[in-house]
Amino acid sequence: MSYLRGALLSVSICCVVGCSFFEIDTKEGKVIADTIEAMGVHEFDKDTHLDWRISKISADSKMAGPHSDSWIASFNHVGINTGNSTCLLDGINIKGLTVATHTLRQSKYEEPRGGSINIDFNLLACWILSMYESVDDVIQGLQTIRVTNTGGLPRESFFQWAVVDKIKSILVTYEEGKLLIVNNNLGVMTNDPQYSWHEANVKSKKDVEWPADYSPASRFIKMHRMKKLAVEKVPPQNIIEGLSLVTAILNAIHIPKGTVANSPSATASNGKEFTQYVSIKLPSSLQYLYRTYENQQWRSVDLVRLNFTPGESFSRTLYGDGDGIRDVTNNLQHELDFELP
Repeated sequence: MSYLRGALLSVSICCVVGCSFFEIDTKEGKVIADTIEAMGVHEFDKDTHLDWRISKISADSKMAGPHSDSWIASFNHVGINTGNSTCLLDGINIKGLTVATHTLRQSKYEEPRGGSINIDFNLLACWILSMYESVDDVIQGLQTIRVTNTGGLPRESFFQWAVVDKIKSILVTYEEGKLLIVNNNLGVMTNDPQYSWHEANVKSKKDVEWPADYSPASRFIKMHRMKKLAVEKVPPQNIIEGLSLVTAILNAIHIPKGTVANSPSATASNGKEFTQYVSIKLPSSLQYLYRTYENQQWRSVDLVRLNFTPGESFSRTLYGDGDGIRDVTNNLQHELDFELP
């Protein structure tokens, strides 16, 4: 049985400042997209960038954090983590339940309570993926635990979560020390303020208003508008069409390096905010796709074919898979089967 610690998760993830989530429904199932926009420069140097890793966590693994109760994982799951932590921020489990973690600085978590299961908020995505089968299970299960900030992490590190299965979609937040679960009726999420503010903001804007900046409010409106128009006019019929639409929207909200002003507290190594990685989750076929800033080619992990050894885990860096450019020169070395005009 492996012993998985989330101790370093809170250290690295303080740099995360923006995230974008949306989902598309097709006749073959949901296509769920998530991006991480963070401050940090990936230079293949562990000291100057967020070391994103793709990981698999097997059932029977022991999960733990320095300020959290430990538990035994019930379900195999795959996703992305950072640093030396094997607790995931974004992922899918073998039952098709998915989680995306986003910054929400306005959060206020529960107080720990003796006799209860106390889970530090930065481990909640791990708890959900390893313990629940469906959104309904999450809604019921979170009533029985306490989600805390026992480690005293700063507000810049506070989170909310988009939880989606094959059918349902919810947002999990903690406001004024209490659990708040809302249906994600728009199928979109970014960051501060809370979802209710974004929902009202969308309704207050005219359809001709298309924001150009990368703020959470603008990204929310842009994703909602593009998704709504595309699905109404050319609804995707299958997963492949859904992937094409999702990729197009992701490209439209992609943040290039250097286009967002540095934070006042930025240094040479952590000051540039850009889209560091993007993921897609397919609950119906149990697949997890991702791409990085440096390599825009999708890579896919099939949970059905993946070998999960009970009690063990494995992770590898997202980087080092090449530049994503495919050389097709040889396709033109032979006689063409058609005539050029």
